[in-house]
Amino acid sequence: MTDSTTDSGGSKPSRKRIQYHRPGPDLAAAMACDVCAEKGISNPPGWNPELRPPKKPEPPKEEVSPKKRVLPINPDQYLLLQDVWERVIEDRAGNDPESRMLAVAIALRAVIRGFSYVLAHDMKILRIDNPEPSLSALTSTGWLDSTPERILAAGPMDPETCDMPSFHGNPWNTTEGIRTRASGWYQRAINHRKMRKKPARLRVVGAYLASRAEFDGTISVQADDIIEACALSGPMELVELLEWLVKIEWITQPNLAQDPVRVSLTEVTAHMAPTPYPPATPPKITPASTPLDRPVQERAEALVLGREAEVAEWVGAFREVHGHGPSWTMICDEFGWPSRRAPDHDVTERVFYHLREYEWLVGFGAPFGLRPGPGPQGQS
Repeated sequence: MTDSTTDSGGSKPSRKRIQYHRPGPDLAAAMACDVCAEKGISNPPGWNPELRPPKKPEPPKEEVSPKKRVLPINPDQYLLLQDVWERVIEDRAGNDPESRMLAVAIALRAVIRGFSYVLAHDMKILRIDNPEPSLSALTSTGWLDSTPERILAAGPMDPETCDMPSFHGNPWNTTEGIRTRASGWYQRAINHRKMRKKPARLRVVGAYLASRAEFDGTISVQADDIIEACALSGPMELVELLEWLVKIEWITQPNLAQDPVRVSLTEVTAHMAPTPYPPATPPKITPASTPLDRPVQERAEALVLGREAEVAEWVGAFREVHGHGPSWTMICDEFGWPSRRAPDHDVTERVFYHLREYEWLVGFGAPFGLRPGPGPQGQS
């Protein structure tokens, strides 16, 4: 993912927002430019909004309730979810589907700090009707350092702090943002509308299968792994639950005589599959982007350092032909930089900041006003 806050080498330079001034002669030239018209640019970007023809009123968009808004889960969040569930299995936390379902929920809260706040109300949120046995299964072994009595007496003003030795030291070296999204995905899975008033054994199997989906929603898991991960009694119970999941349209029909279990998420549950990171903008003259995991400043420097004079020369040649300066989009198209609508557009913003800061280009803020500058200022 693009990191817009981390730079290589020192603090991030302060950037002033480019002010957009009133239209001037460059905009007038752009509007009358025959070359742009031949390229199909009838209204170059940046022209005076007052000159635009009135738009037809668009039909009102249907308001989407926040409860219906589904946020995708990315590969890092998905991997953390899988790793935490594997740790729960290794620790043998929970001896039945309900206690295993509760164990995963609590574990996802303790990933970073090594402890989890647990309330009596959490049992209602997780729809655990008889929480005492499930809590006892987690506390009696020391996996969760608390007692069912203390947890069920805990309220919002005095939550029970449950130490979890197995999670001390942030084992996966993850961040709060990744942990939060993984935990949120799990709670949405076990509380999905298809799982309402369903037993814990069905809910935990459904969540486990969804947590093993590929990007396209396909799932392939060994039957024994499902049984162990969800603390089921055996193959017969697994077959019963798979058929139930098919009936509620959670997964497609598996071949019950085949192992591993191969199914797919359905149209109802397809959104639960991980969403891959957007690819880097395709290269043109130069690579449009360095790897997405590198700091923004580093990636911007890889695109522009040493090429400033070339960019300024191209902008000057453009003005000679068109009579006006190019837009940012035109420069990005020429040099293969991420467009301003690309996922990594903040790299491009840093590139143009560099060109402006060192006066390789001037005329920012005026529509089609870009022109070559005097060159780098303040450099020895």
